Amino acid sequence: MSNEYKCPINQYGVRYFNPAGPQTQIAEQLHLSNAAVLPANGQVVHIVGQLGRENDGSYPDDAAKQLRLAFVNTEKALHAAGVTAGWRAVFSATLYISGDAANDQSQAEAYMKCMDAFCGTNRPLVTAVVVKQLLVPGALVEMSSQAILGNAAML
Repeated sequence: MSNEYKCPINQYGVRYFNPAGPQTQIAEQLHLSNAAVLPANGQVVHIVGQLGRENDGSYPDDAAKQLRLAFVNTEKALHAAGVTAGWRAVFSATLYISGDAANDQSQAEAYMKCMDAFCGTNRPLVTAVVVKQLLVPGALVEMSSQAILGNAAML
């Protein structure tokens, strides 16, 4: 048996599901879903890994700040691709955190704050992966995502 999570992205035909039991509990706790079904006629936008860099190209030393900037930069890329709903239209994201930053407890708190601030009631599929290091020196966080093309008026 599964539980379907209802939220505004359903207007695009995207449906989220969580199996009964512990997976639903972790989904609630981490503001995510376990499965998504996309409409056959939906246009999908893929966003390449966005880093937590400032507008001047620098990287904050703080991993939590880099995480927030990765969310901000993802939203900028979404808007550039015509996804005016931004994070509210994202149905899947993968977060890469360097080993040093992964041990920082503030990362979990920053993640929850970003999910609440950027996603609202949307609960995309999210996978977080700890890596030894990222390719770009100074980068502690990188995030790739996929969104359904739509506009903010629909969400």
